[in-house]
Amino acid sequence: TWDSRVIRGATVDDIDPEAIKYFLRKGIDKGRLPKESVDDSVEKVLKNLEVMTDDDELTLAALLLFGKNPQHYCLNARIKIGRFGHSQAALMNQDLIDGDLIRMADRVMEALDAKYLIRPIHYEGMQRREPMELPEEGLREILYNLEIHKDYNGPDSLIRVFDDRITFWNQGSLPAGITPESIFRPHDSQPRNRLIANAFYMAGFVEAWGRGYELITEAFTKEGLDVPTIE
Repeated sequence: TWDSRVIRGATVDDIDPEAIKYFLRKGIDKGRLPKESVDDSVEKVLKNLEVMTDDDELTLAALLLFGKNPQHYCLNARIKIGRFGHSQAALMNQDLIDGDLIRMADRVMEALDAKYLIRPIHYEGMQRREPMELPEEGLREILYNLEIHKDYNGPDSLIRVFDDRITFWNQGSLPAGITPESIFRPHDSQPRNRLIANAFYMAGFVEAWGRGYELITEAFTKEGLDVPTIE
């Protein structure tokens, strides 16, 4: 697959150790990785994920997932967020989120929380609650799909925030046999970028059963919100 391409000249010095530590913490917390893996070397982690060859060559997936400068190897491995007024012509502010893919969803969620979404206040008894106006679990599942299934030969992924809706877009057609209607029903997992998808699975971000859109549906309906539409 596209993300398994070996990048000549790239070395382990191009990998950010903090991104590796983050991956290990997440995987251990979710039970996908053994606790003793916390002490694994960068090389061992990369080889276990099959993003580093036996000859110590790095794949594109390794550099996008954990690299110090992933956009040097793929400029469009980024997510652009825009806040719009009454129409798509009325751009009010924007952010461009880059860096390694393994921590990309965290950075996007931080930006959405700080600048784009609100936290309505309500009380449950005497307890003050300020949940995000859209369910974080559902948003993260959408973001993981955005990264795993993107055609990285295309432009940046886009998040457009309006007063009444939020839209997520990336380049890449649906897998063969999957339609906008059937994607909400059980189906085989067919990630476009298999090495990236596997790393996300081992980190505990996603399942490997094609249940992503079921989880999105559950997260939104639990909050009394409409199920997102797919076009």
